[in-house]
Amino acid sequence: MGERSFPHEEFVAVTGITQYRVVEKYLSKRNDVYRLACEENHNQEKKHIVVKYYSLSTLHLLPQEVKTLEFLYWQGVSVPNLYRAGSNLLVMEHIIGPTLLELIETAEHDSKHQQFNRYQVRKQLIFELLPWMEKAYAALDAVYGEPVILGEVHLRHFIAGKRLTGVDFKSCTAGRKEADLATLMAYILHYNPAWSLWKRQLTQELREAAIQLLRLDERILGQYLEEKISKLIHRRHHQQEQLFLG
Repeated sequence: MGERSFPHEEFVAVTGITQYRVVEKYLSKRNDVYRLACEENHNQEKKHIVVKYYSLSTLHLLPQEVKTLEFLYWQGVSVPNLYRAGSNLLVMEHIIGPTLLELIETAEHDSKHQQFNRYQVRKQLIFELLPWMEKAYAALDAVYGEPVILGEVHLRHFIAGKRLTGVDFKSCTAGRKEADLATLMAYILHYNPAWSLWKRQLTQELREAAIQLLRLDERILGQYLEEKISKLIHRRHHQQEQLFLG
């Protein structure tokens, strides 16, 4: 199947905006996510917004993401303001700043400012992300009436803007917080270059801080982490086999 183009007709029908241009398309594995520049009041000023265009395989998750985004926003959790929702797309506030994944990649590869960059990553993960998760979990528990977790905890889903902002909630599901933290730690360890000394030290510090702040069960967290790492190693081995076989 070829790559989908921007849904111009759907966007205009949902927003009524006709003067705009697509600035860029973000990396997203399951949906198409775009940044647009739109004219405001027929002047030269441009307002940037984000449009998430759902694939057929994830369309059933759209109502849940709408509900979660709206509730978290009104509960004071740092998430994008949802402007409009259509049958297959969301129109949201554009958050300026690098993703946490971009920060951690810079910290690994920019040797000139390595000490400062690594300090920034540690600050964002331990003193921004963990408190954000604590507040989000409390809000999710309140709206769904049971313990609900993020489900997909990728560093690319968090933007280090004026304040740390979470931007993806399509995978929220009932579960234990230990599963989210295990996913987060496993991904950090496996981002290229995988299992570096700095990443192992960072993950250990994150683990200790999360156990205290989020009141996690250390044994259960360890079990989830072993399972997640095993799955990631198996998946990467399978991908390498496919590349070798062509």
